[in-house]
Amino acid sequence: MRVVLCWCVMCLFLAGCAHVGQKKSDPHQAEKTSGEQETASEQSPPPHLDPPASGSLRDAPGSASSIRVQAQPLEKEVTDPPSSQTTRATILTPEEMQALKTEPEINFELDIKETDILEDYFISYSKQNHHVFQKWLKRAEQYLPYIRKVFTDKGLPQDLVFLPFAESGFNPMAYSRSGAAGMWQFMPATGRMLGLESNWWIDERRDPYKSTRAAAEFLKKLYSQFDDWYLVLAAYNAGDGHVSRAMRRSGESDYFDLAAARHLHNETCRYVPKFLATLKIVRNLEKLGFEPLNWDAPAEPDSVTVKPGTDLAGLADAVGLSWSRFKALNPAFRRSAAPPDKEYQIYLPDNKLAAAQRYISQAKHTASKGVHRYRIRSGDSWWQISRRFDIPLAELKKFNQASSDTLQPGESVLIPGAGEGGLRSPEGSPGSTYRVKSGDTLWGIAHKLGIKVSSLKKANPGIAASRLSVGQSLRLPGQAKTRRIASSRSNYKVRSGDTLWSIARRFDLSLSTLVQANGLSPDRPLKVGTKLYIPDMSSAQQNQARQTAQKSRVHYQVKKGDNVWSIAQKFGVSAQKVLKWNKLSARDVIRPGDTLTIYR
Repeated sequence: MRVVLCWCVMCLFLAGCAHVGQKKSDPHQAEKTSGEQETASEQSPPPHLDPPASGSLRDAPGSASSIRVQAQPLEKEVTDPPSSQTTRATILTPEEMQALKTEPEINFELDIKETDILEDYFISYSKQNHHVFQKWLKRAEQYLPYIRKVFTDKGLPQDLVFLPFAESGFNPMAYSRSGAAGMWQFMPATGRMLGLESNWWIDERRDPYKSTRAAAEFLKKLYSQFDDWYLVLAAYNAGDGHVSRAMRRSGESDYFDLAAARHLHNETCRYVPKFLATLKIVRNLEKLGFEPLNWDAPAEPDSVTVKPGTDLAGLADAVGLSWSRFKALNPAFRRSAAPPDKEYQIYLPDNKLAAAQRYISQAKHTASKGVHRYRIRSGDSWWQISRRFDIPLAELKKFNQASSDTLQPGESVLIPGAGEGGLRSPEGSPGSTYRVKSGDTLWGIAHKLGIKVSSLKKANPGIAASRLSVGQSLRLPGQAKTRRIASSRSNYKVRSGDTLWSIARRFDLSLSTLVQANGLSPDRPLKVGTKLYIPDMSSAQQNQARQTAQKSRVHYQVKKGDNVWSIAQKFGVSAQKVLKWNKLSARDVIRPGDTLTIYR
């Protein structure tokens, strides 16, 4: 009887780390600050999962739709545990077995269950996903010397410099499903606590150097709090608040006791052996068939300071860097212009610093490659312009150093680029790619964008209809880009009986002007409901078009004395819905002449 009882206790202990937390399917959904729960508005899913075309007009800084499309998801090799069934069938060579037994600098003593999990990750990264880990190693080379210097200065164990392998595969642009970002995968509130800015202009969680300093501070804080590296790593993964509460609830202060008592989530139990597996691989790269790490990158990055509002795309062009290369060196910037409120550092190769300094000293706050000049038309307001260019009203006014709420026709407003090196203007392109969504087909995408399947295939050589995957990026032919712009700023919806010729005649346009402005083919029939942009439509014509729109949707022009609540009452809807439909926040001000969309 005693033997049976002891066996049952042992099984419960070993099962602790296999416990699946039903509400925590993603390790990064756990909090990353002391007892602080991230709000839904702060969780920033990567655009490939639910891709916003751009930062939303009224989104709070750091919200999901303010994240630019160059953000990337965490690779599945980071997030998904390896299959035990597959890895256990893999036979290790004597060299691989020797590598598996390598001891890390930090003294960890793993129980049997965690040793099995460690071996699963070791086999997955060193054999099954060898090419993925090799890519991570190459990615890490430019950051490791700096991380090692910072961690040495802070007195942290050297093995911890490899922690980003377990967090993000050393990808500064990575976002988790729950909104953790950057190489060190900080949640928004944790980043703010550590002094990392995250707003419409910039996300310093993606700055590999600032986030490294923040990570060192955070790890040191956690060690002073828990005095145990097992608990430190568990707290880094799940949040120190979660680990502290688990200790209070259970009365335990030992990592293994917490795991055995099922007070830690399954993902957190896997985190320590996952990290150890990466350490064992890094210590035996050549034995395992990997290229040795190159530690020649500078221990301090070369940088220059840019003025508020600097045209970053123009600067990249002036120093001879492509925009994609500049973004790779400076992943924290979300726009093609620097934030307008203060100076920032940018990182550049040493041989580009002199040219950058010349550009910065000569550059003026004016239109250039990454900043567009928009000429104000009659009837324009700050709110209308911010909506047209998909820029938060406060940020647009700040960028233009505007002290007045009034605009005069003929004056100009500067529009910062969207972060892809181009400009987000009606005359420019809002993006040259389409992100594949669940259920998409080539025919469906072409139909949706009003282009031919053959044109889509021509723009994407080698694409196969059977190989589309969610998150895949497709290049769009020029016609589709124009079509997307026209649809986003549409002021007319096609009705039954309309033709291109009749619409052009009604609004006193040439047929070619209407076709070119909307990216249409003159020989293709119009579909009822298609959104068109009518260039230079007068106020009277806009009223006429508004009256003929479908009855379920109303475009309401704000009158003197109106407010969101009174407009909502007039149409029998809630003020919250009016705000949501028009991407407004409760703090935004509407003015006479602004147009609101109301659904009845």
